[in-house]
Amino acid sequence: MPADRLSRHLLIAFALAAGLYAVAYTLIEGRRARHTPWVVEFTPVSAASQLRLVIRQASLGLGPVEVRVPLAAPVPDAARVEFGDVRPVPFPVPGGQCVFHDATFMPGTVVLDFDGVKVQLLRRVLTVGTNEFPWHHPEPISARPP
Repeated sequence: MPADRLSRHLLIAFALAAGLYAVAYTLIEGRRARHTPWVVEFTPVSAASQLRLVIRQASLGLGPVEVRVPLAAPVPDAARVEFGDVRPVPFPVPGGQCVFHDATFMPGTVVLDFDGVKVQLLRRVLTVGTNEFPWHHPEPISARPP
């Protein structure tokens, strides 16, 4: 009879572990995807050789914040990019490239590089170059080349 008890104990332990795993997985996935990704609208400002970025994160109520970045290259076409899907970095964005993208827990962290000017999107704060700005910044932020 000890073999029956052992198999019964192993079966109960397995069922408990599987149940605990299912509950933990559901909770973590729900927390990971409960917010929407960053949305950045890239609009050229041809007269000034600048790129205008409008950054939003709807579910946390962050933005819209406008950032103007000087460009040495020709001004690209307007585009809207959502940073929800994971892709290998670096990947191109209008006027520059995305050098870091962590979408583990939405909205994640995004770092954009425009000819040495780094724009970092964090839940806590927006950084442009080495300066931090609050998400409810009333005026456009002008980036300076390094």
